[in-house]
Amino acid sequence: MKSILQQINTEMLTSFGSEVKKLFNGQLDFADLVLHGQEIFNLALCDTLGLVLTHQDDRIKNGSF
Repeated sequence: MKSILQQINTEMLTSFGSEVKKLFNGQLDFADLVLHGQEIFNLALCDTLGLVLTHQDDRIKNGSF
């Protein structure tokens, strides 16, 4: 699970980094950077919460909670 969380984190940071580049290149203003950052974070949070719920569900099924 740790590697999956690392992958989600890497994808989130890569996506946000791309948005920052757009800001520096004049393709995006700061307000849009904030909005896009929130969207990127929310997607990563949803992915992470899905993993947590799946992990907990598996623990309950296996009786190791």
